[in-house]
Amino acid sequence: FDNIICSGLMELPSCTITVPIISKYGRKIPGMIFFFTAGVCLLVLPFISSDMQWLRMTLALLVKGLGSMGWAALYLHCTELFPTEVRILGLGTSGVMSSIGSSVSPYISNMLTPVVPWAPSVIFGSASILGSLAITLLPESKGVPMADTIHDLETRDYSKFLRDPKAQITAVAKTQSYTSLPSLNHA
Repeated sequence: FDNIICSGLMELPSCTITVPIISKYGRKIPGMIFFFTAGVCLLVLPFISSDMQWLRMTLALLVKGLGSMGWAALYLHCTELFPTEVRILGLGTSGVMSSIGSSVSPYISNMLTPVVPWAPSVIFGSASILGSLAITLLPESKGVPMADTIHDLETRDYSKFLRDPKAQITAVAKTQSYTSLPSLNHA
């Protein structure tokens, strides 16, 4: 029961700390660090002696907090990467895949722990590290206007936003041009 309370209490600081971190440093690098660190902690966890219960609990809570921070950063990152015309479809598909992973994970733990006690930790830790490596393939979305169409996304040069911080303001100003709006003449 104490573990559940501590695990739940980790959510509050994790989500609170994540917002200023990703606001300052972007979504990509913090997300990678959160997932990678959580994965390393999970890989170390089975090798800690059961006599050091305080250290095991500390690492488990750290993994819980880092996982929550990573998901918050990743969710925002995904929202900003999908173009408007497929954003809901993309987030829905991502959510389904996430739910499948959440549904399968208790079975992995329950079936493998009695046979090979360290296996679930290694599987989940490896998955977290692989996830952090997969994030390296994504562009940074902080300071980049969200794409409206798939074509906008395919032709976007993210490097210009990274080199020139004022490029975001220029790009937003161009997308909010009112000259392309239809005429409102009622005559």
